[in-house]
Amino acid sequence: MLFLYKKFRITILRNKLILMAICIILLIMACQKNEKLKDIDLSNIHVESSIIRSDSIMMSLKSEAEIFEFLKNNHSVAELYFDTPEAGFKELAKKLNDFYKSPALNDFYKKAIEGPNSINVNSLQQEINTAFRHVKFYYPNFKTPKIHTLFTGFAGKDLYVSDSLIIIGLDYFAGKNAPFRPQVYDYQLLKYQKEYIVPSILNLLAVNYSKI
Repeated sequence: MLFLYKKFRITILRNKLILMAICIILLIMACQKNEKLKDIDLSNIHVESSIIRSDSIMMSLKSEAEIFEFLKNNHSVAELYFDTPEAGFKELAKKLNDFYKSPALNDFYKKAIEGPNSINVNSLQQEINTAFRHVKFYYPNFKTPKIHTLFTGFAGKDLYVSDSLIIIGLDYFAGKNAPFRPQVYDYQLLKYQKEYIVPSILNLLAVNYSKI
């Protein structure tokens, strides 16, 4: 029994190390975009992954009732990202409605998505696909999680990552020139840039692998 437990722990550690290695590869690629890096052959590795733009959907909602309806129709996303049970959706909808009426938040969103050095969601999709192809190379049974993006003025998490669902708080990763930054220590702000979104996702997947 002890032997099987140790073997299981070694497998978990191996999984975590592989995902961490992929994180490092992607960080190097982000920092050295013009250099060719030796890589594994991914030509026959295919994944189906598509970002659901919940950020743009929610930014377009016009009332507390519409937001409440969105939260109900996407209850898993709402519960996990905002740490709010369904019973609290009405209060959450009111809070979010106040946020989305704010000119400051709308300006923040426009600069984060459309301004100079903004987050290009199409490029982000390509980076995620590349990362998932690396994971699938090592784990052929890997199933791509659903991916949602949100923008809530830091009302939710920076990232939620599980084996079936990923939620990205784009507002957290708008970068050092954004009009608003997360209220965290300066050293923590270093990771809140668009280049670190995908490595952070892989790191959290690695953490999930380490859990028993």
